[in-house]
Amino acid sequence: LRESISYAFSHFNFFHVQKRNPTFEQCNATQENFMRLTLSNPQCQFLYKGEPSMRAQKVTNKAVNKEDCQAVLQEMMELFDWVGTTERLNETFVLLEHILDLPANHTWENYRISKDR
Repeated sequence: LRESISYAFSHFNFFHVQKRNPTFEQCNATQENFMRLTLSNPQCQFLYKGEPSMRAQKVTNKAVNKEDCQAVLQEMMELFDWVGTTERLNETFVLLEHILDLPANHTWENYRISKDR
């Protein structure tokens, strides 16, 4: 996932200003257009409702709410796999716990994917 402000600018520029996707409303790069067309939580919306929902600029029920984003987080937690090396595993766990906002007493499960490793 990406930092939200840079994502919002990038999304607006790529889809609305640079005319790369004709299904999005095309416009000039003005503050008014940015504020009008920016989605409140586009990464959550993409993961919860899919890419077509991001094109529906005139639909009033396009926004996601806190419960929708919590459902996305729960789904990611259930489906999320992390692949890494053991050299910096302790630092990786701390980072993952911070990114995923896990409790300090979270228990990590160990899965061996190969009988040789």
